[in-house]
Amino acid sequence: MKNNQTGATLIIVLLILVAITVIGSLAVRSSILALKVATVGQAQQLMIQNSDAALFNVENRYLKPTQTYSMWV
Repeated sequence: MKNNQTGATLIIVLLILVAITVIGSLAVRSSILALKVATVGQAQQLMIQNSDAALFNVENRYLKPTQTYSMWV
């Protein structure tokens, strides 16, 4: 009787280990996907800032302050 219980315990423990492994791998996959999404968002924000910096550089270099603010006066 004890021999049969030992085999059942082994199978149950193996099933629990497989379930924990699957849950862990899904958590890792989810966190990697979230990291990729965040990286893309940061890259897009950096590209927008760089394009704005180039436009501000052109404005500061070639436009006089009176030309820039004349529409608000």
